[in-house]
Amino acid sequence: ASVLSLQITFFPNRGFSIGTTVHHVVMDGKTAAKFHKSWAHLCKYGTIPQDFHLPTLLDRTVINVPAGLEQKIFELLPYLSEDNESARMLKLPPAKDFDDVVRVTLELTQENVEKLKERAKNESTRSDLHLSTFVVTYAYVWTCVVKARGGDADRPVRFMYAADFRNRLDPPVPVTYFGNCVLPVDFYGYEAKTFLGEDG
Repeated sequence: ASVLSLQITFFPNRGFSIGTTVHHVVMDGKTAAKFHKSWAHLCKYGTIPQDFHLPTLLDRTVINVPAGLEQKIFELLPYLSEDNESARMLKLPPAKDFDDVVRVTLELTQENVEKLKERAKNESTRSDLHLSTFVVTYAYVWTCVVKARGGDADRPVRFMYAADFRNRLDPPVPVTYFGNCVLPVDFYGYEAKTFLGEDG
């Protein structure tokens, strides 16, 4: 697998299209978006965008990884934990074939989110409960997925999402950083019955 591939397709008298394939080792979504927007701005105006800080920083040592965190990340990612030496390679995890997968798009409006927040606050015994839209949305999605799958109430369930850690590290990663600073956040150790009940 290539680290970075670019393809420019010219459309006579119409313009061009830029296609990219980037491995996550090189850059995350935030860096990729910044890269594309800056390239487009440079092509259109011939100048570097004002919000693009130069020079870009390619130094990975600015990411201060606390002692022991790297090993915990490997433990969270099953396909990395078996062979830590190959974890730094550009080898993709094995793909799985699923015959019974259905894809659907559901809309959760801001009004829906506000109702979920209100319900959670009314049912909570905590007076200091702060519920962000992010927390409410993911809690609701996790509960719905567990209920939709059904099955054994004692089965383990987990939930994982990727988070940008640029501003969460100490010290924060500089805005000029060009690379990947996304880590998985994993919730595990739960059983389906926690979510299957009426108050799940």
